Amino acid sequence: MLNVSLESRNQSNEGLNSMRRLGHIPGHLSVDTQKDEAVFNDPQGAMVKLDERVLRKMIVHKNDAMKIKLDGQSIGHAILLDWQEDPVTHHPIHFNLKFMNKEQLKGEDMTRKVPLHFGERPSDLSKDWIVQPVLTEITLVGPMTKLPNHLEVSLDNLRPDQPIHAGDIKLPRGVRVLEEETDLGIVTLKKRSTAEVEVQNHQEEMFPEES
Repeated sequence: MLNVSLESRNQSNEGLNSMRRLGHIPGHLSVDTQKDEAVFNDPQGAMVKLDERVLRKMIVHKNDAMKIKLDGQSIGHAILLDWQEDPVTHHPIHFNLKFMNKEQLKGEDMTRKVPLHFGERPSDLSKDWIVQPVLTEITLVGPMTKLPNHLEVSLDNLRPDQPIHAGDIKLPRGVRVLEEETDLGIVTLKKRSTAEVEVQNHQEEMFPEES
């Protein structure tokens, strides 16, 4: 199990670039329950930072629980939820951790927001329709070791009168969508306007696909 030492940082977003230039990456350690909030005396968890080299090790172990120290004091365990990278340099610029209590470590359910990756549009779908994602992420509930980092959403069953809902997504065994989000539409179809159809036809005439 990876041991991670975090340092507290100012809640302000000022000076973050200077922090990164010194090799420290800003992040957030969030909590799930009121009992966990007592660890930080704050319902929002803690604003933290750590060495970029440590963060890269965490990314390798992103699905594993990690032992956490905050300002030199052991506080328990956490899991890496996600991280963001600079689009040019690909250096990490921010990360999010979720604090884990003893029950969650033993397999009790926890919640996690998971990004959605949409598949290819159906090959038999008319060009008159535009695939229009409604949500970019949904909340899953399940044991930490089974919660995925993202979900692949197949569009094979997407039809004009049949949007795809969060409850339609295939999930790992033991994982479910948060009940309040089950009926939310995540992707639908939008009818192209006459102008959009004309532009599409013009582009196809100008740049025909190679056979």
